[in-house]
Amino acid sequence: MKNAIVIATSLLLSTTAFAATHNQTGFTHIDKEGYQTREQAYSAGFDVVDTLNQMTSREQAFKLGLMQVDLVNNSVGVDEMEVVVEEYAPQRGQIAYRARVNIDYHYTERSND
Repeated sequence: MKNAIVIATSLLLSTTAFAATHNQTGFTHIDKEGYQTREQAYSAGFDVVDTLNQMTSREQAFKLGLMQVDLVNNSVGVDEMEVVVEEYAPQRGQIAYRARVNIDYHYTERSND
């Protein structure tokens, strides 16, 4: 019985030694399009920035597409965001504006190495 307890304890301790965390960084963007003026597009882009800044770490993970990663709780954070407005033509003779929010972020991921 003592041998079984010693072996079970050893196995438990050795498996936790293989669990590790890794800090990761990423980049993505969110597009908002179909605005008639540059000002409307910039406003929409900064609305995205404000919304992301108010989200919890879990909500940010979902918005950034990190739900399939084994995340350490509350480890997702946005480092930098930039709003860029692009002009485009959805049809001949029609000009529209698109806001692109470029997002740099970080998170901590669990791995079993």
